Amino acid sequence: MIPVKKKYFLGMAAVLAAVVILGIIVLNSQRNAKKEQPRMAVAEKKDVVDSIQFRGTVVAARKVPISAEASGQVVKLYVRQGERVEKGAPLLEIDPTQLSSKVDRQKLMVEKSQVTFANSEKELARAEELFRENLITESQLEDFKKTKDLARLDSALAKKELDALNQQLGKVVIKAPISGIVTAKNVEEGEVVVSTVEVSAGKILLVITEDARKGIEALVSDVERAVLKMDQSVSVWLDVNARKRYAAKIAKMDSAAVQADGTKQTDSAKTGQSQFRIEVEILGGQEDFILGSNATIEAVLHAARDVVSIPIEALFRQDEEAWVYVVKGAKFEKRTVEAGTSSVDRVEIKQGLSSGEKVLLEEPPAE
Repeated sequence: MIPVKKKYFLGMAAVLAAVVILGIIVLNSQRNAKKEQPRMAVAEKKDVVDSIQFRGTVVAARKVPISAEASGQVVKLYVRQGERVEKGAPLLEIDPTQLSSKVDRQKLMVEKSQVTFANSEKELARAEELFRENLITESQLEDFKKTKDLARLDSALAKKELDALNQQLGKVVIKAPISGIVTAKNVEEGEVVVSTVEVSAGKILLVITEDARKGIEALVSDVERAVLKMDQSVSVWLDVNARKRYAAKIAKMDSAAVQADGTKQTDSAKTGQSQFRIEVEILGGQEDFILGSNATIEAVLHAARDVVSIPIEALFRQDEEAWVYVVKGAKFEKRTVEAGTSSVDRVEIKQGLSSGEKVLLEEPPAE
């Protein structure tokens, strides 16, 4: 005879075993139900926008390099790097002593050339009289004419050089051509500079960056550049506030490719593809745009508004054929459709599907 206490424990064990078995059966049935129930979505009327996005940096719309137009020693520097200046404000002053001496010497050269030219005119007049009297040959007369022409040319060149020196003398004080920030300073007081008149590629002393007008500079791949257009409308948002959109347009696209390097860490740069520099003009207020800050530019290529669309994974393709699997109760109907504009997550269905119909997001299970 089994004791009562032992019977009790045996009964409890049987109950627990039954519960465990029942739980396993229920769990397996749920798993099987999940396996048998494929993922679905509903066709809805939505906007489908095909666009591309690329990164850029806020830059000044204009930078003006400042070079010397007069040679001499810098005796006064009025600005520091990072300082804001107004248009017409003095930037630096060059000692005019050396240039003034050149002007004085050139004035003497002008006077001398004018005297030489006047004498050549008198000599030519006498030669013409002698020629009429048959006292000199025609060849000798031509020599007098050439001498006069050369004297006239020398006089004109001397005057032109004097005018150039006077212009330089009037530019010993270099003034800001625009209002902006001094973003580069490559000169110090006491340094001797050479004018661009004497050296075609003179040293850049200062750079003034216009801070009132800003734009966005970006590098795009050759594929992206091929679908972009000049004056194309784009939208822009800053990293600091990705929810706020700003209107903009493509203002410039370089035709020459820039070989990607480590200075721009973009996907295309890492793969070594050619890139193209583009500039985006910001339309409207620019107060929120800080020089050097990062931004995203989005260009819409195609847009279908309020159209029947489905998640892109619900559309199946092979060659030229496109189809969906429409849910019909417990069964699924393979239906050919005409697809239109697509985005990264949705695709427009032009024909073959109505709003509200359910479609599979995967191949239907085998029957």
